[in-house]
Amino acid sequence: MGELKCTRNILGIMSVLAVASICLGYMLKINIEYNPNLDLKFSDIFLNNLMVNFRTVILATLTIGIYGPVFVVQEMFSLGVVIRGVAIKQNLGYALSFIGFHAFFEIPAIILAGAIGVNIWTQIFRSIRKKEVFKKAIYQNVIFCVVLLILTFIAAFVEANVTTHFLKNIVMGGK
Repeated sequence: MGELKCTRNILGIMSVLAVASICLGYMLKINIEYNPNLDLKFSDIFLNNLMVNFRTVILATLTIGIYGPVFVVQEMFSLGVVIRGVAIKQNLGYALSFIGFHAFFEIPAIILAGAIGVNIWTQIFRSIRKKEVFKKAIYQNVIFCVVLLILTFIAAFVEANVTTHFLKNIVMGGK
């Protein structure tokens, strides 16, 4: 049961880092040019996000978990900067419509991708220190990778079909 509490703590810390990074990115006055590509296909979005998320898992694992939080902070800080940049040129509602519905799946996927590598190393250290069986930890992280795959799939589907439709037809008035 201790590994579940530890995993919840890791996910909680990553979530706090994500929220703080979005807020920091939003508060800083960094001018950006943001021209969204609303013609991306599901396969392009899915494969790109899948590659980024699983590269993060691998790099976080190879760096003893260090890359995981760095990735979450970088991605969420950039998101805050983009939201601010678009909000300055238009308004906050307009800016939030660009992350729209798919953010409900993509942000948890980013947090989970960053957390898996940290979780793996935390569980390795726990198993060495307490002589626990590492088999449960491997199983748990494989399940997390499956959840990551599902979240990435849903986020890409929603971004390609729902968010872009919403942006093209409602926010931008059919442009």
